[in-house]
Amino acid sequence: MIVKVKEGIKRLWPLLLVSGGVLLPDAGSNVVLFAIGITILVSAVSHVIRKILFPYVDLGEVYSKALETPAGAAGIFVSVTMILSVIIMSTCMLLK
Repeated sequence: MIVKVKEGIKRLWPLLLVSGGVLLPDAGSNVVLFAIGITILVSAVSHVIRKILFPYVDLGEVYSKALETPAGAAGIFVSVTMILSVIIMSTCMLLK
């Protein structure tokens, strides 16, 4: 499991770098960077919690199995669209 976490960090290091904007001093020009950083950190924490709670669920395998049928592919499309819209909406609400 630790190897998978290390692989995830290697893959997501640009996002983690952007989320470092949370540590910048608060200034008017850094508000957007701060909101994006908070959103990325919350997403990363939720990902780690999912990995801890459900270590036996391999989403890559589920994804490849779902793409075998049109209904499965549609489900994946709707799910990914929903997750991205929630992330965008939470960032917009944080900026208000």
